[in-house]
Amino acid sequence: MSYASDASVGTVAVGSNGFGTSYTQLEYPVGLYFDSLTNSLVVANSAAHNIVRWILSDNSWTQVAGISGIQGNSSSLLNLPMGVTFDPMGN
Repeated sequence: MSYASDASVGTVAVGSNGFGTSYTQLEYPVGLYFDSLTNSLVVANSAAHNIVRWILSDNSWTQVAGISGIQGNSSSLLNLPMGVTFDPMGN
């Protein structure tokens, strides 16, 4: 949700298309990081086993890490990611 500083009603910022693993949905998002360089939220999309970036002006996310809906412990898979963080350079 996004709220103006004096508002009592907000608007959905990301994940407004229900629960799931498609590019317009989130599945148990548990960790968020606001990236001011790209005006986006980076989300640990836990039950989908991926990390996604949702630019606030877009209506879908792009995958940063993991494979949506597939858990694992190899170099390309994640298992229930719980948080995200970046350094000041966006790495």
